[in-house]
Amino acid sequence: LAPDKPNAFVGLADALTGKGDFAQAVEPLKKGIALNPKNPWTYNRLGNVFQSLGNYPEAVANYRTAAELAPDESVPIRSLMNTWARMGELDEAIAAADKLLGKMESKDSVEVLGLRSFLCRENGLADEAASNAEKAGSIEPGHDWSLFSSGVVALDRGSYDEAVKQLSSIKDQDFTLARVLAAIAYAKRGDVTEAERIFALIGGPTLSSTNFLFVKNARILADLLKPAVQGYLEKAKSLEAGGDPRGAFGEFTLALQIADEAGSKEIMSRAAALLKAHPELAELPEEARKYSLRGEVLVKEKDLEGALGEYTPALRVAPFCPALRYSAALLAADLGKFSQAITHMNAFLELSPGVPTAREAKDLIYKWEFMIERGADKK
Repeated sequence: LAPDKPNAFVGLADALTGKGDFAQAVEPLKKGIALNPKNPWTYNRLGNVFQSLGNYPEAVANYRTAAELAPDESVPIRSLMNTWARMGELDEAIAAADKLLGKMESKDSVEVLGLRSFLCRENGLADEAASNAEKAGSIEPGHDWSLFSSGVVALDRGSYDEAVKQLSSIKDQDFTLARVLAAIAYAKRGDVTEAERIFALIGGPTLSSTNFLFVKNARILADLLKPAVQGYLEKAKSLEAGGDPRGAFGEFTLALQIADEAGSKEIMSRAAALLKAHPELAELPEEARKYSLRGEVLVKEKDLEGALGEYTPALRVAPFCPALRYSAALLAADLGKFSQAITHMNAFLELSPGVPTAREAKDLIYKWEFMIERGADKK
């Protein structure tokens, strides 16, 4: 690298973030800033890196500097709005949305209006939320953010059929927050089965997230589904008492998909005890075997992200399989997803206490915890 050329450091950082090495990208960007402290886009890049690392205060500090250096640009303000929303700093996020709307043409404002509507709703400003949703819908009614904001307004008014209609029409399957709100609408409408299905598909309440808006509403949904969790556990107890451990295992699987953190710990403990008494339950079901083998193929092809993606449905079918948990832990760690790796490895240790690899597994957890302390965890 040319030590006096800031663009060289920015280029290196871009290459690192392109590979997902966000923690390693921090230093090159700081060096680029030191060489050219008046470039707003380097600060914005550094803000993006810190946001990816979940370090929201540092992200905000850099976005603010970018906004000060480029007051006419909307990108840093949008970044501030989104980061404050993730932090739960609702007043700040709403103020940023207002500033951003002042810089935009009406036809381009649907996403910001939709988010502002939801932020107002979360901040107890129901009338403003409804007004923003109505305005977004008048501009582009089929836009995902129009559908989202109008669906949430319908949900809060108790119009559950309308809420389901709007929220289920959203095209972006990665709009996880919208799927949580859709599940809430289904649950409140009385369609608990569909609410469970949606929640299980996105990872349930234990899905790792630092997004305040997601976490808050995921907890609401988890509370709505607690009776369903209890129903599965009671059925599991009955089946176990009746000599059907495999049936009980199936009920534990269903319960785990929608249980909150405390419930998950209880389910894991009971499943581990059942597995100890019936080791044959560790055998992989055909569906889980199919996905795990697909994962093995992708590992050989060095597509680790794809491989971990195959383990997700495998674990949905067989969450109490120690071998699956161990493999998923190693894959997640290789991808720098250390929090996820620790979750899987702790599950492995609980499901297979006393295995010869227990010491190695515990040592790996210590190393991964250290990586998280150093800010190297990827979401």
